[in-house]
Amino acid sequence: MKRRMAFVFLIALVVLVACATPTTPAPTFTQVPPTATPLPTATPVPPTATPIPPTATPLPPTATPTPKPKVNVPSVTFQSFENASKMIESAGLKAEKVEEKADACISVVNRQDPMPGTELEQDSTVKLYLCVGPTPTPKPTATQGPTSTPKPPPSPTSPPLPSCKDTPPGMAGLLWINQFDGDATITIVDHEYRVPGNSRMLIPIPAGKKFVIDAFIPGVGRLRPAPGPFTWDAGYCEVWSPGRG
Repeated sequence: MKRRMAFVFLIALVVLVACATPTTPAPTFTQVPPTATPLPTATPVPPTATPIPPTATPLPPTATPTPKPKVNVPSVTFQSFENASKMIESAGLKAEKVEEKADACISVVNRQDPMPGTELEQDSTVKLYLCVGPTPTPKPTATQGPTSTPKPPPSPTSPPLPSCKDTPPGMAGLLWINQFDGDATITIVDHEYRVPGNSRMLIPIPAGKKFVIDAFIPGVGRLRPAPGPFTWDAGYCEVWSPGRG
């Protein structure tokens, strides 16, 4: 019985002690929302444009000039300028008239530049030199004095006739004396020469080149003084006069 009473007393004591001890409330935790730090705004960088090199304009192709054909200068000495210029133009060249002063001359081409047989480009210029007579002498100023009897004008002198000494340097020559009344047409080295009746002409011939001589006179017919072909050296000259005798 005593043990039971003691056990009940002990339980009551424990309950009393438990009730007398103040109860400490449990701490209340307030949840603080986390503060978000804003991230810095990134400034967009514009993309760097890669420059496109300008397209080079292709140059037009340079046209290669077509070389002009070569032609041989024909021989036109001792021809009138009209005939000589036609022969030059028919060969594909241009004729330029150059007048020269001399005491005595005939109105034909005395010389040409370049020489006959020279090879030139087509449309090149050939100078043709013509004699136009002496330079006029200025008259002296008249002075008061005794009246003199006027002298008669001098009689005109005939122009010198062509001769072998007129053969151009570096060429051969043929002095053709036409004793017929009709004009003689002479063909030498593919060129025609017209010698009026009862006159003469010095025909230059390229030195060292083979040639034949063919002539025609109206009323007489075709003449061929020799069969040929001939090859003459520079400075050589012959005189032919068909119809003599």
